[in-house]
Amino acid sequence: MASEKRLYRSRDALIGGVCSGIAEYFDIDPIVTRILAVVLTLASAGALAIAYIALWIILPLAPDPAVPLEVQPESVHSDTYGPIDFDAAKPKPHTGSEDRTAAHPTAQAAPYSPYANAGASYAGTGHVPPEPPKPYADVASPHVARASRVSQAAYTVPIPPTAQAAYAPPVGAPVQPAEPVSGKSVRAALWLGFLCLFIGCAAILSQFIDGVAWWRFWPLLLVIVGIGNVVIPAPRGRRMGQFVNGLMSIAAGVVLLAMSLEIIDWSSIVPMLEELWPLLVMMVGFFILASALHNPLCELLAGLCFVGFCVVGLVWFAEPGSTDFITLALPFKEALTIDVNPWH
Repeated sequence: MASEKRLYRSRDALIGGVCSGIAEYFDIDPIVTRILAVVLTLASAGALAIAYIALWIILPLAPDPAVPLEVQPESVHSDTYGPIDFDAAKPKPHTGSEDRTAAHPTAQAAPYSPYANAGASYAGTGHVPPEPPKPYADVASPHVARASRVSQAAYTVPIPPTAQAAYAPPVGAPVQPAEPVSGKSVRAALWLGFLCLFIGCAAILSQFIDGVAWWRFWPLLLVIVGIGNVVIPAPRGRRMGQFVNGLMSIAAGVVLLAMSLEIIDWSSIVPMLEELWPLLVMMVGFFILASALHNPLCELLAGLCFVGFCVVGLVWFAEPGSTDFITLALPFKEALTIDVNPWH
């Protein structure tokens, strides 16, 4: 009977393993659940983070599949020869005062096998595993060794020369091992992909938003890079660092994008620094503790301090900019005007 499917926190975790565990439960890609988690967290103003922490605490960690299972059977039943009791077949320990090994120096203790007593009755049947062949060095007689080599050669299937030539490399061709993929090449490919995504998104937004040039969306590159760092899995030991960097990049990109589009004024940086500098000091302190203790939780708290600095500064200490409304030129529809400046 199939085991009941349960929801666990995955061991292949980026933070707590909740998103990966949900992906494994529904048999989908973990990147999909991570993207949805980031989008819903931003859309709910951080409310989803509370649910994530609650699931982190409630859900158990997935069992380790590498742990071996100890199996101790009591008996084996055969429809032809009946049951074989392991406890009955196991030899009883000798309780006498004499030592059989001392009495017979050449005798060696044989390992216990539950088929030892069944072999005499069922010799040659399929229920008794055959004895492993002895190496040639242990064979006493040279005639027996030669007979063993002859019997071994009799069961060797020769490979035709045409088949050998089909799988063999050309004569004289050097055999070169596969070159490993360089980490620099992977990083260069990622940055090239991020840059292409930014150019495409900026060009599309500039076509739909009237009066805004495409280069004013440059902070969008920080947002795209941050989302990539959050959803793309990193090697073990660097996952939390990559996640925190992505989180900080998204927060900084959102604030700078609002300033670049003149939704808030660039002078908002001054009151943000004057009022919220303790959060930046705490961020530096958590980063120092994370570097000294190698604690990923301190690294996560440092990133949350920077995100809090950006969110609180954007909501309470931002100065309104010159852009109050953004007009979207939608195809086949009338233009849509959106009020994007709640600070005016």
